[in-house]
Amino acid sequence: MTWEVFQNDEAPQDTIDLNGVTILLVEDLAELREAVASLLRDYGATVLEAASCSEALELTFAGTEFQILLTDQELEDELSGTDLAIHICHRRPGLRVMLLSRHVDGVLLGRMQPGWRALSKRAKQVELVAAIGRLVAR
Repeated sequence: MTWEVFQNDEAPQDTIDLNGVTILLVEDLAELREAVASLLRDYGATVLEAASCSEALELTFAGTEFQILLTDQELEDELSGTDLAIHICHRRPGLRVMLLSRHVDGVLLGRMQPGWRALSKRAKQVELVAAIGRLVAR
């Protein structure tokens, strides 16, 4: 499963630079995780991939450095993306968080912490890269 719009939209390479940024990407769908990781690497980011909350927490507890947590909200796991972000942010105050969800609605937005961002999985490639770029710039 991939985002239908994801494959046919290109962000302008010259306007977004993610060099020096490390992102922890948590997505349980392997094909989507690989596509997003590849896209972000094309813009210079270092991407750490986790297929589950437990993998993401292992990386966090091991002291692995990353500036952004990019996580699916609807993980087929013991925790949701917001729950995972809350756990990680307790250990890493100030961590930048972006939640990806099929449905960005009031329930999701109501669980988010100040400064967190949410993006629909229906977003285009350029929107994802631009949103990550805005997180880096803040």
